[in-house]
Amino acid sequence: MQLKADVEKWRQYWKASRPSLTLQVYLECAAEKIAERIKPHFSGKEKPLLLDVGCGQGQLDVLLAEKTGAHMVALDVIEEALYTSKRLIEEKNLEGRVSLVRASVYHLPFREGVFDVAVSTGSESAAAYIGAPEEVSRVVTSRGLLFMDFTRMPNLYQPWRSFKNYYRYKKACQKRSRGEETKYYHYGKLGLKERFENKLGLGIEKTWKMNNSPPLGGKGFRLLFERTLGKLLSPLLSRTILVEFKNIKEKPSKSTI
Repeated sequence: MQLKADVEKWRQYWKASRPSLTLQVYLECAAEKIAERIKPHFSGKEKPLLLDVGCGQGQLDVLLAEKTGAHMVALDVIEEALYTSKRLIEEKNLEGRVSLVRASVYHLPFREGVFDVAVSTGSESAAAYIGAPEEVSRVVTSRGLLFMDFTRMPNLYQPWRSFKNYYRYKKACQKRSRGEETKYYHYGKLGLKERFENKLGLGIEKTWKMNNSPPLGGKGFRLLFERTLGKLLSPLLSRTILVEFKNIKEKPSKSTI
């Protein structure tokens, strides 16, 4: 189901891409939220195994490995992204804690119920595409956790993107009503419960309004804003919704990869 055009699009993107400050700040804050939720969930247990679907350049994997002590499996379909991830992992001396895998989200090379947690970030989360949540939840153990993010619609900072993503959402609804396939499922809050909880057995545990800081100042200022005023003003300013799901479908017992 992974279209060649999509792969080529992302290949060109990662060739030219440099991590933006806004993305760095968001991923650091998202890693904090995910780590807070993972630690008590798996307290007293051997280190959990985490899968990052669509890992990009590996920033989130490094952050989660450092904050949780878990072993990360970072997966992407683009070689250029994984090459950059490899350099970052080596720079942080995390070679034994973060493993890299090249594969499509539609065909994960793992057995059922292998992972304790799966994450997928980027506001166009790879794990949220049509057909992908079923495959990702397949490899997460029963009662395991999944974290995905979605573009908030609308949001103050990105009015054009908000409009475009809402248009994509409505167009996807129309296509689905005609029985056609579509990869875009940009909900904001629209359709989250219906799509993930009712149809896929992924219970919504918690949501956060994220990515609130204005595109001004350095990393320190933006992180301070996110952790203070950003929390208060998130109903107005947030660009992204981070959602924690629990895999409530029964799975076989956990096995090796």
